[in-house]
Amino acid sequence: MKYVNEIKIISKVCEEAGTKCDTPKALVDLWHKVVTLAPWFDAEKEAVVVFNLNTKLGVKNWQMVAVGTINECATTPREILRSAVASLAYGVVVMHNHPSGNPSPSPADLEITRKVRDGGRTLGIQTHDHIIVGDGKNGNSAFYSFREAGYL
Repeated sequence: MKYVNEIKIISKVCEEAGTKCDTPKALVDLWHKVVTLAPWFDAEKEAVVVFNLNTKLGVKNWQMVAVGTINECATTPREILRSAVASLAYGVVVMHNHPSGNPSPSPADLEITRKVRDGGRTLGIQTHDHIIVGDGKNGNSAFYSFREAGYL
């Protein structure tokens, strides 16, 4: 029961700001408003976060899944989808940052996205997007959306 209580970090940021979190840009804005302010967040390490969605694709809650190193973060579809199952989410948006600032996906990013998508399908949980957060500086994009790229 402790785990269920831990994932009930209800995000009211979108609701209070009147922002719909239905686009990658809105979700990146949410990332900057809530994830980067969390005490565990370190911009020099990769962090994987899952935003759990309701049937209208609104954010129900979010959870930090893993924190890694400067260039990788080990996680599994089971860890990513765990809070979605526990919170009865309709879907998920997986997000992580690239400390380099370049949000281009790595082969490992493509592989975990495929595995989460396939695992979610088995569980009846839609993988709405996987977004890699960049820095938007020095020619880098601010983010990469697997949905916008046609991968999801």
